[in-house]
Amino acid sequence: MRMSMALGSDMLSVDVSSKVPNLDKDVIRSELAVFASKQALLLGSGTLTAHVTKHKETTRKLPSLFCRLHVRTSSCRLQTHASGYGEQQCVKQALHKLKSVIHHRHH
Repeated sequence: MRMSMALGSDMLSVDVSSKVPNLDKDVIRSELAVFASKQALLLGSGTLTAHVTKHKETTRKLPSLFCRLHVRTSSCRLQTHASGYGEQQCVKQALHKLKSVIHHRHH
């Protein structure tokens, strides 16, 4: 399922792929959509894709997850990754890294 965020003429499409059972893709999609709406002016139109996989480790019944983010626009291709316990921690860490890369690239 894809979700698009439109800001003016710029549109950033958001997609989540994962085979992790019981993963709440809607939570991840909403985190990505908020990030996309904030960064759309710098990135322009394109796609933001998150791929989430599960490691074998768990802590406090939360699985260790690995999140890889891909941004593809007409002007750039960016990729970051992060690991964390729980879907929100993992995705937020990857988005923080991606934000740093975007701002470093544009300043």
